[in-house]
Amino acid sequence: MSDVNVQGMDDLLNSLKIFSDNFQNKVVKGAVRAGAAGIVKDAKRNVPKHLGALKKSIGLTQRKQRVKTLIGFAISPKKNLLVKEFIKAGRVQTWSVSKITGFKSSNFDNYGGYVEFGTSNQSAHPYLRPAYEHMGPESIRLAREYMSKRIDKEIERAKK
Repeated sequence: MSDVNVQGMDDLLNSLKIFSDNFQNKVVKGAVRAGAAGIVKDAKRNVPKHLGALKKSIGLTQRKQRVKTLIGFAISPKKNLLVKEFIKAGRVQTWSVSKITGFKSSNFDNYGGYVEFGTSNQSAHPYLRPAYEHMGPESIRLAREYMSKRIDKEIERAKK
């Protein structure tokens, strides 16, 4: 361990400021990925067994933000993997254009939401929300731990 003793998240973020912006981004992205890993695993465990395509498609994706200094991530079904699994299973992808918004969407676009919240024909099978509620505090601990180790490692490297 290094001489730097980091107690809380505020201390961690302040100690990150001594490094370059590029390194800061890498550490924050790595911390988010480390923290989200448990939520992703728990969400996959919560998906009903007969929904294998949905289970395979759940993952962490980085989202573009309007403000360049913000980094956004989402845990959700990855659309490309979901569509690939459905097509492999023999389902046909159909497209429609919304009369209100003009956006083009497929019948697979909102599948994860339909499972999570249910529809008029199907009861809800929540898988993401329970995973977040169960693993939330643990994910914060894992992110903090990752950041602390990464900062200590970089400080040790700088001393050499």
